[in-house]
Amino acid sequence: MIFIMIGTNDLAYGKTVEYVIENYQKIIDRIQAASPDTEIILQAVLPVEDAIHYTRPNESIRAINTQLKEISQNENIQYIDIHTTFSDENGKLNKIYSIDGLHLNGAGYLLWKDILMNYIDK
Repeated sequence: MIFIMIGTNDLAYGKTVEYVIENYQKIIDRIQAASPDTEIILQAVLPVEDAIHYTRPNESIRAINTQLKEISQNENIQYIDIHTTFSDENGKLNKIYSIDGLHLNGAGYLLWKDILMNYIDK
């Protein structure tokens, strides 16, 4: 079993949503070619506080997540929507789980761990 989740650095460096999705697909293809029996689980990209981290717009993150969900359905890969779990009512990274609007704090990492353990314990 392998969990895949790419962060938002590519967006911050000016890469497009399409570029990020292409990289996801390359990663999936390489894993499937090298180890076809490996279970792949895609995780949604976490939201950010894009008023501060404007080079990582949530609009782009939502577009990536939409396409990841489509990839998971087309390739019969499990998808975990952690984006919704960590979003506040405005779709930004919930301050309860963040130290700076971009990175998770201890409570955020513990919640993330709990979510992933649901898939590991199966």
